[in-house]
Amino acid sequence: MHEIVSFITKNASEIITIFLTIIGWTLALYQFHKQHTKNLILQQENVKKELQIKTAEEAIKLLSNVRSALIKITGFIAGFNLEIVAAKHSHLLNEKFNYPSKMLFELHNKFNNDSLEFLYYFESREVILNKFSSMKNDFRDKYNEVNDDSIKLFNFLIESFLIEITKPSQIEKMDYEKYNSIVKQLESNMFDLHAYIFDFIVELQNVFLSDLFNYKIPTRKPLDSKIKVLSPESSN
Repeated sequence: MHEIVSFITKNASEIITIFLTIIGWTLALYQFHKQHTKNLILQQENVKKELQIKTAEEAIKLLSNVRSALIKITGFIAGFNLEIVAAKHSHLLNEKFNYPSKMLFELHNKFNNDSLEFLYYFESREVILNKFSSMKNDFRDKYNEVNDDSIKLFNFLIESFLIEITKPSQIEKMDYEKYNSIVKQLESNMFDLHAYIFDFIVELQNVFLSDLFNYKIPTRKPLDSKIKVLSPESSN
């Protein structure tokens, strides 16, 4: 024991130096590990942000395609008067009026394809877009309603103009009331889907871009509180 004490006493400075060196290296390694961990987290956050922005950008582009397809269907309906077409069908030269069912079929296909492309894209990126899953479900449900209404209108036009071709004398028997009812329902659901698309585009920008630009787009605020507004928090 006396020898140990004597050794420590004689070599105290060297022992302290070694001890301090070990502490120094330990602290250095700790700081290095801490900084390395921070850098990894920062890199992961940067990659995450980049993926979110790219995904949001593509989703907005696809939603804009759906909106354009909806606008074309709306324009077709607004410029189409069934009674005039039925009365003068054989004398009209405008393709829109000569082949209304064909035109609607083409417009419906474009809308259908664009909507499904957005839904497929969303599902392939749902890990990134998980905050918007409930909004996607609301969009899908409303898309299905518009799709069903559009098919009803298409079938009605097919049946109506087959009557005209096979039995011209029955043109006056066309069910204009039924036509107007189908169109009214279709227009109502298309209006809702337009609004949902607006909500989606606004929320995608606000969630993924607002912190970069220090700005948030105002959300839709209908005067009627019963009208649904989509948001990541309220959708169900």
